[in-house]
Amino acid sequence: MIDLRNLSLPLVLTLLVVVLSTGAYQSMLQLFGLIAHVSQDEGLGYGLAADGSLGLLFALPSLGITIGGVLAGALATRAGPAWTLAGGVTIGMVSIVGMYLSTSDLFAAVVFAGLLGFTAGSVVTSGFNMATSVASADRQGVVTGLVQVMLAIGSVVMNVVGSAVLMSTTVTVGGVAKNSATGAQSYIMVAAGSFAVAMVVALVLARRQRFTPLLRSGAVSSS
Repeated sequence: MIDLRNLSLPLVLTLLVVVLSTGAYQSMLQLFGLIAHVSQDEGLGYGLAADGSLGLLFALPSLGITIGGVLAGALATRAGPAWTLAGGVTIGMVSIVGMYLSTSDLFAAVVFAGLLGFTAGSVVTSGFNMATSVASADRQGVVTGLVQVMLAIGSVVMNVVGSAVLMSTTVTVGGVAKNSATGAQSYIMVAAGSFAVAMVVALVLARRQRFTPLLRSGAVSSS
């Protein structure tokens, strides 16, 4: 059994960043699947339907995850996992703002989708690295399990919230209920809010941590 009272502040902050940022990312994947089937000709104020659009909106994030994870792991030995975590979330914040402005521009949306994938890869890698760096050797298995749980919780919660936003803002076109531009933009704003909070928490965490590059002596500690 996990005694939550024994969780250190750096670990709690790390878990909070992970649940907020990865949840927001996962919710955006759900939105991609919706707006990629909407044509601008429908007059809803958004839409990315085009040949191959759905594949691109899912392929680029996958590539981004790979690159982000590898790069975050490499940079963690030089800057520390707290700063790679903060950097990843900051890129995610920029990307989500870009997505808000790109619901009718496929090229821009694909670019920002790829950056969101990069964010996810860096956050997950940095989250695991950060969690294990602030835990004793005998508790590292437990804390990595907690990170995995946060990934699942964030995905479920943000997808449910996003779905509720879309359902509450539908419009009727030709007797058929469709997701409105207001709903799509509000959905992205909810994800942006999640990223914003995660970014603030990540920066607080990074400023609290002292890091000695692993190439010299390898130590991360809480100030």
